[in-house]
Amino acid sequence: MLVVEYKGFLTCHFLRVMKLDDFPKLKHLDGLAVLPCLEELEPWRMPSLESISGGPFRSLVKLVMVRLPCLGEVWMVVEKSMPDGEEGRGCSNCTPHLGQVLRVGAFVSNLDISLCPKLEVKPYLPLSLQHLELYRSNEKLLQLPCECSGSASSFFGFSHLKKLMLQGITRHVNFSELSEVSGTTNRGTRNGKRGTAFGMDFYHGRTKMFPVPVPRTAVTLELIQLPDCFQGLKSLQFLEVSDCSAIRMRHESLGELQSLQELTIRNCNSLTTLPQSMGHLTSLRSLILDSCSAISLLLESLGELHSLQELTVQSCRSLSSLPQSVVRLTSLQVLRISCCDAFHELPERLGELRSLRRFHIGGSRGLACLPESMCGLTSLEDLSIWECQASNLCRRG
Repeated sequence: MLVVEYKGFLTCHFLRVMKLDDFPKLKHLDGLAVLPCLEELEPWRMPSLESISGGPFRSLVKLVMVRLPCLGEVWMVVEKSMPDGEEGRGCSNCTPHLGQVLRVGAFVSNLDISLCPKLEVKPYLPLSLQHLELYRSNEKLLQLPCECSGSASSFFGFSHLKKLMLQGITRHVNFSELSEVSGTTNRGTRNGKRGTAFGMDFYHGRTKMFPVPVPRTAVTLELIQLPDCFQGLKSLQFLEVSDCSAIRMRHESLGELQSLQELTIRNCNSLTTLPQSMGHLTSLRSLILDSCSAISLLLESLGELHSLQELTVQSCRSLSSLPQSVVRLTSLQVLRISCCDAFHELPERLGELRSLRRFHIGGSRGLACLPESMCGLTSLEDLSIWECQASNLCRRG
């Protein structure tokens, strides 16, 4: 059966989970019925879908949207914020088209968006979010869509957000917008209040890494700078930035994440260093740097992370050493260094890491010897060394 448009839905008052998967010709998923008990809604693999609306879903907690390459503007409105008769107030950019609204309740905490390159959520993402995961999706999801809001970032009011994963974030730009973006890039400035974190680097290898058809009326640009959006995330505990191969600029607002406990940066091959402000992450317990091949040094501010318990650096092929300040990480229990081709030296005072229990290092053929101070690692329980210059490894020990 070929489904092109679907309006209305069977009334199932006690339905809690609804997953709609693989409707290749469906263009409009409108008029989803009132489902007062619905907690999870998941539209998957609808390559022709252009609109979605319905509700209210007062009990909705989790919304997952996967492989919806043609889905553009979606008005996601918390029901209590849009009482009858007020839909037409405010500026035109903040007013949805009648009937094209996805009405949710005030309990939406999990939002996962994957492979939706054109999707824009208006007027902004639900402020109740605690978990947000964006994979190969539009950078505009991270910004307020209307400048009349007076804010450059939709994260300003996200005081409940605890987990944020940004993977392969891009920007979908129409050809009509291309000259504006180009001019902004050439000036080296940000575009007004909202700004742009993108250069004119087109998204290469689309067929391999972005297996979603994109109309020829637009191009996809790569993220080259982390958005200036962290200062409002007072509750954020987990942050992962991955598969953003063009990122080369880090934002100092990262240091304002006072509640951050885990930070992972993976497959960001143009990133050369971390922000100096990282030393302000006083709650950070785990730092993972994986496959960031352009990072050649770590700043001395790393030694200010007094709560850090685990440090993993792998496949950072330009990194030659750890900063001497690493010996001030008095809480560090796990240290892993692997497949860092240029790595050749450990801090002389490494033995001052009295809490270190596990130390793994390998794939660093330039490392000729261990520091003599390692005999002071009195808490060490697990030592693993491989693919180093073993013949000279213990010359100082």
